[in-house]
Amino acid sequence: MIDENSTKEEVLEAVKEWGLALQYASEALRNDKDVALVAVRKNWSALQYVGESLKTDRELVIEAARQDWRTTTRPEIFVRDELKIKKRDFLVSLLLPSEELKKDKEIVLLLILQYGSALEFVSKELQADKEVVLAAVKQDWRALDFASDELRGDEDVLREFFSSKDSFDNQLEKSFPFFMD
Repeated sequence: MIDENSTKEEVLEAVKEWGLALQYASEALRNDKDVALVAVRKNWSALQYVGESLKTDRELVIEAARQDWRTTTRPEIFVRDELKIKKRDFLVSLLLPSEELKKDKEIVLLLILQYGSALEFVSKELQADKEVVLAAVKQDWRALDFASDELRGDEDVLREFFSSKDSFDNQLEKSFPFFMD
């Protein structure tokens, strides 16, 4: 096990095995980009333990966003400082910690491909970007609520919304089948 006094080599070995070991490293090593990248590549949620100087590092955020974090089943990963945060909100806080990253189309697309409703947290410019909105609505029909007014009425966006296997009508039919007869 590593601690505040562990060397860079010891920390690198530890995070290669278990990315979340980063939390036990010294502040200096949590701010070391090489160490942080190894940890995040092993486990995207190690991003929560990187040093403050790296929280908004684009390369680290993209590395985390490229992973399939929907497969994470351990709820304790989504607890920070005794506050239980919704999984989506936790992911958004890690992947979009700054206004600059909320405007980064590449990062936003990686995020909404797994959580379409995260469209709520991106910049107004990207909420008005047809490619981004289409991807979000395709992933989660409820993302339409966060699209710009113009795109909420866009024919292609509405077609995607209504073709979604989990669209509102399908959800309504599942919940209230007696109304649909």
